[in-house]
Amino acid sequence: MMAQPAYLTRILHLLLAGATAFASAACDPDDGETAPADACEGFATAYDSYVAGITKTGDNDLLSMRLVDAIPAPPNRGDNAWTVQLLDATSDAPASDVTMVDVTPFMPDHGHGPSTFPTHQCDGDGLCNVADIDFMMPGVWEVTFELLTADSQTDRVVFAFCIEG
Repeated sequence: MMAQPAYLTRILHLLLAGATAFASAACDPDDGETAPADACEGFATAYDSYVAGITKTGDNDLLSMRLVDAIPAPPNRGDNAWTVQLLDATSDAPASDVTMVDVTPFMPDHGHGPSTFPTHQCDGDGLCNVADIDFMMPGVWEVTFELLTADSQTDRVVFAFCIEG
């Protein structure tokens, strides 16, 4: 195998440094630019309009989840806290035998999540408090809830909102 000439190595390093700077600038929430009037203009990911009590059904149609309360409402940039209720998808009754395994915020159009992750605590009536949801920049954010039923079946509920600047 032949060694690369020094100038090729230098060019590759410069290209890599430029690409890294470009990627960082594209996701920098404090780059001094004014956010567009619609923070989600041009995003490929569809999102929901926030209304109190919005309910989403899981991917496997086992469970549903109602967004009972959001602070702030509608969800906005920075730390958010939600109260959600787990429901049986067929009867709409509270699902008390469900475990919330994970909560993951993610920006699909940017390919990243926040640097911190939410915490959650559920009571016996299927009500769960989810804190520290960090929407660190404007754009479309998905929040995915991974759920496990008492008989070890899994379901996944996703809320997607446009987070303004």
